[in-house]
Amino acid sequence: MIESQASGVGEETHEVSVLRLINMLLRHRAWVISLPILAVLLTAVYTIMQPRTYTSGGSFIPIATDQSGSGVSGLAAQFGITVSANAERSPQFYADLMTSPAILNRVMDSSFSVNGGPSRSLAQILGISANSPGELRLATIEQLKQIVNTSVDAKTGVIRYSITTMWPDLSLQLANQVLGSLDAFLMQSRRDRAAADRSFFQDRVAVTLAELRAAEGKLQDFLDRNRLYQGDPKLIFEHDRLEREVRIREMVYTTLVQSLEQASVESSRSTAAVARVQTPELAARPNSRLLVVHAFLAAIAGVLLGAFVAAALEFAHYSRKQQSTDYEAFRELSSRVATDFRHPFRALRNAMPRRPQPPPS
Repeated sequence: MIESQASGVGEETHEVSVLRLINMLLRHRAWVISLPILAVLLTAVYTIMQPRTYTSGGSFIPIATDQSGSGVSGLAAQFGITVSANAERSPQFYADLMTSPAILNRVMDSSFSVNGGPSRSLAQILGISANSPGELRLATIEQLKQIVNTSVDAKTGVIRYSITTMWPDLSLQLANQVLGSLDAFLMQSRRDRAAADRSFFQDRVAVTLAELRAAEGKLQDFLDRNRLYQGDPKLIFEHDRLEREVRIREMVYTTLVQSLEQASVESSRSTAAVARVQTPELAARPNSRLLVVHAFLAAIAGVLLGAFVAAALEFAHYSRKQQSTDYEAFRELSSRVATDFRHPFRALRNAMPRRPQPPPS
């Protein structure tokens, strides 16, 4: 019985709270209705006034290259040691490299033409100005980072990129230039690395050849001194040791020569470092302004703001009402204090606790 009464009181209090909230919104309906409408109108005007943008982009995959590290792994395999020769980087590396200063600086050094006009620098087309060439370059790179977008397909490893500007032909030119700059950077890095490997292997081949000649000389001297060594166990052991050393030096020398030849080929290789999966195309239509989405979000924000304003007005009204009640209480207490000052003995007598009267017999 008691639990049912308590449950009924709780439900009634909840209903009263919801009804009070609805009444608050209805009392201030002008704010609750006008603010969302105003937010939608302002958002629509702002969105429509923004310039149209155009996007061009494509996709690619990096081409795996067999660097000279595979020669080292082949040499280790001959001795029974397994070394991984896969030094390829992850697709995310190429996506991040595409928006790095190493690539964007190459793009900045190129000229572009917009709407069939004369060729100009990217900073001039985008309207970027600075006090010094260094600041101009940094500002242009930051602007490029904002208009270049990349993503990676985790399943296939395909890297997608897109360029968004206010001109369709500029977006297409930048899309081709960014990918071309990335390809040129990777090709140059590959040639530089191969040239360094070639220099290293040239030195190692010379040293290894000298060691091979020395081992062969020792074996030849042994055979010249011991033509009939097969009958002596010690001489057989010495012969096998020298012969084994010659075979090892031959394997090392052969592997290093192969690695040197491979590095020489890589240093002069001019094939592309990336394979285009989708070629950038000229944007046929501008990007959507997403007017409906922006208006919907603005309406939600306007409703929340209207509810906040209604709650603030309700709180202000309640505060004024509460202050009026407190002021009446303050006047009554002040009057009592003044009376106590005029009649202090009466106030002390009233303040003293009174002895309870015995019940009548």
